[in-house]
Amino acid sequence: MNVRGIDQAVLWLQAYAAWEARWDGFLRHRTYAKTHVARPSGVSDDQQWWYTHRDLRKTRGLFRRLIANNHLFTWIDPELTDDDHPLQRTTSPLEGGPNKAIKDLFRTHRGLPVEHARRAAEWKLNSLTAEPRDLWALVRPEHYAPPRMTRRVTTEDEPLGPAMGTDFSWEDGNGLQQGWAGRSRR
Repeated sequence: MNVRGIDQAVLWLQAYAAWEARWDGFLRHRTYAKTHVARPSGVSDDQQWWYTHRDLRKTRGLFRRLIANNHLFTWIDPELTDDDHPLQRTTSPLEGGPNKAIKDLFRTHRGLPVEHARRAAEWKLNSLTAEPRDLWALVRPEHYAPPRMTRRVTTEDEPLGPAMGTDFSWEDGNGLQQGWAGRSRR
């Protein structure tokens, strides 16, 4: 997180390559299957061995892919940035801004149908822009006459919910109770 320029990025990549060379043998350690010994999740029953330090190997693979695809230090890449428009190092500004606003919207209005939720997100993002469009510009002709939800009509013979075990029973302790939480007041 302390890399600020290309020179520091090169030094970090050199230090990472030295770390990989130093710990390569350690990351090749294997664990062999034994009877009555629990296997880690993701290891099948027919595997004879697996790498001991699987999580560390996954992290190494992540760094290898980031480095190979030139995604690790994008905020200092001269092809993507200039002095007038520097890139942010993290996506943290998004977490407190539009993403949080949309999450709060959906938390407040739980259970929206999918299409309604999409329109609500469009409205929220529009309201957060520097120059929001007129809200009526977001309305399309199909919104004037949305398809009606049809109610399902049940017959007398068809129960509305589960039929077994839903009756009132004194044996369940559902009788009249006195006092707070079944205790009498004294």
